[in-house]
Amino acid sequence: MQKIKYIKKVEIKNMWNKYDIEWNLNENVNILAGDNGSGKTTILDLIAGTIHGELEERMATMVDEVKVTFNNDKYVTYQKVNAIFSHQADLGITKKELQEILPMGIVSTFDQPLLIREAINKLDKTVRTELDGQIFFLGREYLNYLVNIGKQAIKALSSERTNDNIQVDFNKNLFLDTIDILFRPTGKKIDRNKNELVFKQGKKELTPYELSSGEKQLIIIFLTVLIQEDRNGILFMDEAENSLHTDWQEKLIGNIKSLSSNSQIIMATHAPSIILDGWMDRVFEVPEIIKNN
Repeated sequence: MQKIKYIKKVEIKNMWNKYDIEWNLNENVNILAGDNGSGKTTILDLIAGTIHGELEERMATMVDEVKVTFNNDKYVTYQKVNAIFSHQADLGITKKELQEILPMGIVSTFDQPLLIREAINKLDKTVRTELDGQIFFLGREYLNYLVNIGKQAIKALSSERTNDNIQVDFNKNLFLDTIDILFRPTGKKIDRNKNELVFKQGKKELTPYELSSGEKQLIIIFLTVLIQEDRNGILFMDEAENSLHTDWQEKLIGNIKSLSSNSQIIMATHAPSIILDGWMDRVFEVPEIIKNN
């Protein structure tokens, strides 16, 4: 049986009591474009919620059925029967195994005051916003990632598989180099003498929470990609261009694919600069995927 590697097709019935959606996706990059209020965010939320089996109640009232089909024709669905939604799956594996085989990153770049302040503040009182909260948890995963690649490097050296060791170092250093290049105009760079993410700006030391909103967004996006360790995975991004400089927007997808060539990107945007670097043929306008338009 072919392994699950990416989403092949999404079908949504009766969204907002008027639209049927049929979206045939590319295995690498998919950019959903449309006017504000056209349904981009709703569609992404429905896809991610269906895969996780945790479709929010407010979303469930917007549709009759959502079906997400993977590359090997296995699928998961949310279906309304007699006003009750049921989650069904024809996967041949458990939901936990699916998440291990196909990790999913969901990047929300909208910043607001931290909603779970009390829980995180017990650990770090400098965490104040939702972006800070994402960085806090990703930072902990980054430390686990460093421990893991350290073990991989030792194993590669002990077995004299030098190519494996080179690849481990390459992925980590590419992440560090990418951030340093993008942050160069402001004089910031990552302190490579420390395991946790700390930045230098001249003689000043900065935590990630002291960065601008755009810089925080880049850290969140690239950390989410890095810790997948170039496995097959899905990265959902909703209007990732928010607060990003146009040069950063143009390079965003290319930088993501350089860090993780096996990630399937599914993103919603209305920024033309996102697609300027060779991604025009990966754009889907919302009206194009509506069956009964």
